[in-house]
Amino acid sequence: MVFESQPQLMPLLSRCEGMDDIVPRKADLSVPDVLFDHLVPLLSLPHIFGTSMETIPVGVPYIHVAGDTTKKWKAVTTEHRGNETLIIGIAWSGNKRYGGDSARYIALSRIYSLFLTPGTCFYSLQYGEAVEEAKELPPRDNLIFVTDEIKDFTNTAGLMKNLDLVITIDSVIAHLAGSLGVAVWNLLPYVSDWRWLLDREDSPWYPTMRLFRQPSIDDWQGVLERVHAALAELRDSRAQQSGS
Repeated sequence: MVFESQPQLMPLLSRCEGMDDIVPRKADLSVPDVLFDHLVPLLSLPHIFGTSMETIPVGVPYIHVAGDTTKKWKAVTTEHRGNETLIIGIAWSGNKRYGGDSARYIALSRIYSLFLTPGTCFYSLQYGEAVEEAKELPPRDNLIFVTDEIKDFTNTAGLMKNLDLVITIDSVIAHLAGSLGVAVWNLLPYVSDWRWLLDREDSPWYPTMRLFRQPSIDDWQGVLERVHAALAELRDSRAQQSGS
């Protein structure tokens, strides 16, 4: 199988099983060394295979990170890891070129109260211009920025593998965490992408994902209240496990 990918994802996706070759998006597929019998868009495969809700393949992780990359980020996160400390990745904005970005975006100032949760340490998984929002807020010792070191998805994935949880809006970060088999909370707008279906808090695509949906249009406050409660519950559970 020859897989066509965005160039920035190629180093990470090249480790997936079943690939004979991986080429950059919009590559010249007529050249002799790129041989294939059929050209199929990725999202057409469920129809071709007759996939139903019951047969969606959910074997995660199906994206893997090189051991040296994982070890690198383990050494970084160890500095902030304690028996009762949750190490959490956070992302609040997606690709600004996407037409629906404004509906899924949450300003960093709105989620700032999450960082006040005792027993937590947050690593920013944010990319792009949204990182600059941190300059307008009081600095926090438990909000760590490693922006210059996660400019590629391989390092982002390596960091994720060393986190207890990822909290993110519906962006590539959510899909990457889900495909890595990392625990992830996906914060969704009221009108969300079709892949998240309707009226459910789990995802048939990613068994480690929990969905937090807006109860009404633009109601991020309702979402964040539930996230606060769930985070406190998770923190308390970690403290009990550490004490047992």
